[in-house]
Amino acid sequence: MNGLIDELSTLRLHGMAQAARDLLARKSPLSLSEALRVLIKAEQGDRQIRTVNNRMRSARFPHHKDFAGFDYSVSPVEQARIQELATGDFTTNAENIILVGGAGSGKSHIATALGISDCVPIVL
Repeated sequence: MNGLIDELSTLRLHGMAQAARDLLARKSPLSLSEALRVLIKAEQGDRQIRTVNNRMRSARFPHHKDFAGFDYSVSPVEQARIQELATGDFTTNAENIILVGGAGSGKSHIATALGISDCVPIVL
């Protein structure tokens, strides 16, 4: 069975290869349709993770920032406005954002957090 796992890796189906290892280690075997479903879901998940990692690496963000760590009490920024921007609708509408403010007002934090939220898809 190692040949099967090697062939999956050669085809760059790394998610399936890992899931196949796990399936082969199970004590109770799955039906063929259940096993295929597990393999496909594992590959989809692995590809989604790789996509996010590639986007984050390409973006070259200096630090990981998100809105959970943003301190609204020290910034003149309105939380409602940031939540509106965090939806990402401005990218769908091809609108620009201009962040203006003094040092320490949160411009870089907001820009990085918006970029990161755009790289990571929301999975429901």
